[in-house]
Amino acid sequence: MLGLTVPSCAVLYDKENCDRSNNYLSILPGAQGVLPLISLQTKGLRANDAESLIVKDRCKLELWDKKDGLEKGSLPDLVFDRMAWWNILGDKYVDELDDDHDEMNEAISAYRCTCRDSMWG
Repeated sequence: MLGLTVPSCAVLYDKENCDRSNNYLSILPGAQGVLPLISLQTKGLRANDAESLIVKDRCKLELWDKKDGLEKGSLPDLVFDRMAWWNILGDKYVDELDDDHDEMNEAISAYRCTCRDSMWG
């Protein structure tokens, strides 16, 4: 399992345990989008493929099951919010979405990730 690169907000992985040997998507702060149904890229994540993820400390990852949920302004189906100043636990690792969030395992179609600045500089 690998951690996040410095500018990343979150990473979605095609395999459990945040395995980078297969497809993954590194999401930058402020990024949002829809995962494609087909990806021709070597490391491109497709819709309904994510099985694990990491969310960086001070960031919030919002996820939608339906590809038009973000565009329509629907409430996200799942949110991982690490933005609180009192969060001392660091990055959030979800090694298997089907453990606690089975309804979103291999069901993510759209995402939005935002981060706040550090209070300490």
